[in-house]
Amino acid sequence: MLNILLKTANFKQYIGRFLAPDASIENVEQLFAERVGEHIKETMTGFESIPIHSHYLCSTIIDLPFSSKKFNWSTLKTVIAQHTSAIPATFINAYECASWGYSLRHALRNQREKRYVLLTMVDLNILELEYWKANANWGKSGFGITTVLLECDIKNSINSEQPYSSAMNIGVARGSNAIAEFTLAMRNEMTAKPTLKLAYPYFPENVTALFHKLIPKANFLPDYHPEFGHCFGADPWISIIKDYQTNKADQSYIAASVALNGYWAIANIHLNQQTSVCLSKVVL
Repeated sequence: MLNILLKTANFKQYIGRFLAPDASIENVEQLFAERVGEHIKETMTGFESIPIHSHYLCSTIIDLPFSSKKFNWSTLKTVIAQHTSAIPATFINAYECASWGYSLRHALRNQREKRYVLLTMVDLNILELEYWKANANWGKSGFGITTVLLECDIKNSINSEQPYSSAMNIGVARGSNAIAEFTLAMRNEMTAKPTLKLAYPYFPENVTALFHKLIPKANFLPDYHPEFGHCFGADPWISIIKDYQTNKADQSYIAASVALNGYWAIANIHLNQQTSVCLSKVVL
């Protein structure tokens, strides 16, 4: 089976305007790349010697800067490289909040050896768009940068060309109610692994109530929507970080994210006493 061990996780919450009111919009690309590069460097402190197989930069809300060509991928990588050698190779946006899961699945295709995968989730309202500040579908928003380093190892021989399937459930809704289908997918995972803690996405109370109604016996981690808002793909990782900070022991979780367009990502994540986590705040 595939074992996914969380080596380190770092979430930095951003509060306030990313770009000062009197700052030029022309500076946003440089500032964005610097923030991302600094965050990756901070996360990888002490882990610099680990050989990274794949590094994906994922986002739900940072699409317009790329589609409008305000951001140039080569320029971003050049600036990030000034801070760290762990440079993202690819930017993933299509799967929104579930992009981290699709990225991880891609990294693990045809895996036959231990691999180290970096996932950096960046959701900053860099253009101060009102749409991203709050929405009826997810309530208030939270913004930040999250980077996780995962050690992915096959413990026993697997003949399948999809070894990731033993530890991941990656899917998309077939009908019009993506949240209900996602909840049933989480329920199936919890039925098979009832002792694991469930780190689920932060939504308004009516959605969270559906989770509890359809998965009544799940070991839910706390709902941090009132504190953080919906932080897109970072939600389950924030929950895991906060839970681990209170009890630094060998633990296993189910990390789950769902996108409004119907994609979801569910993964079994393990932590041991050597796992390093960090949660901090930047007030702009």
